[in-house]
Amino acid sequence: MSSIVNNIKDKVTGKDNSSKQNQESEQTFTIQPHPAQKTNDPRDLQGNNFAADPKVGAFHAREPYIPPPEIKNNLPPAQCTRSREERTRALVLHPSTVLSVHHFPPRQASRYLPNMSIMEYNGGSVIAMVGKECVAIASDLRLGNQALGISSNFQKIFPMTDRIYLGLPGLATDVTTLKETFRYRLNMYKIKEEREIEPQTFAHLVSSTLYERRFAPWFIEPVMAGIEKTPSGAYKPFIAATDLIGCINFAKDFVVAGTASTKLFGVAEGLWEPDLEPEDLFETCAQTLLNAVDRDAYSGWGAEVYLITKDKVIKRTLKGRMD
Repeated sequence: MSSIVNNIKDKVTGKDNSSKQNQESEQTFTIQPHPAQKTNDPRDLQGNNFAADPKVGAFHAREPYIPPPEIKNNLPPAQCTRSREERTRALVLHPSTVLSVHHFPPRQASRYLPNMSIMEYNGGSVIAMVGKECVAIASDLRLGNQALGISSNFQKIFPMTDRIYLGLPGLATDVTTLKETFRYRLNMYKIKEEREIEPQTFAHLVSSTLYERRFAPWFIEPVMAGIEKTPSGAYKPFIAATDLIGCINFAKDFVVAGTASTKLFGVAEGLWEPDLEPEDLFETCAQTLLNAVDRDAYSGWGAEVYLITKDKVIKRTLKGRMD
């Protein structure tokens, strides 16, 4: 009876229940959570932006999202017409538009920074050459912080035994770490085997040591040179090199490593000859290194050359350009 009376009152006053029900349904629809709430996406498929209403706790449709012109047109910071706060606020409200640092105008410094390899951070180059019953290994003496020179007397070649020398170009901190690591392992080998390690065995020791750290490697490319004793009692030269995870390269002519490796390859291929005498080998190795590091900004400032024969080891220090 009350419903009939209410309908009569509505007709008299001009109210329409159907429009009221539609209005209530529309209000109910607008406060329903949008599927974007589940995916943390502030926009729906039509481009409408949704933001949380703290009073209702639901999502309401707002105006369609229009990206700022500097993002849409990929303008550099100097051509942006909006303030930094406005650009930052727009990106904070719409995190899905931030595709990379390249789309964030206030922080585009990485676009102008040069690409730098950690292998080139401190610089340095090493070369080893084979001669007639002799071998030579040489390195530069520069230690730098990229283009900034720090020291002109940084040692990169270390004696492992009387007939084996190891060159360590790469990151300076890893040079010190690996030098002590190999010294420890060689001492343990000598205690256990009661003999000196042979060059080829030492090369495999270096390879396995580097491969142990393949997931967090040392940034070093070792170069090894030495005189190997054959079963017949004769001596033959031995050189080898590895990459930073221990892949061995056994060579019969020369091996190079470091920031000037491409220049070293070019000069060495033009100067090296097989069966060089010790003095000729020294001259070839020294000229190859000096001419190569003169064309590399991260190497140079002098050099040291070790000439290894079956009877003796000769060390010579060379002066180079200091620019």
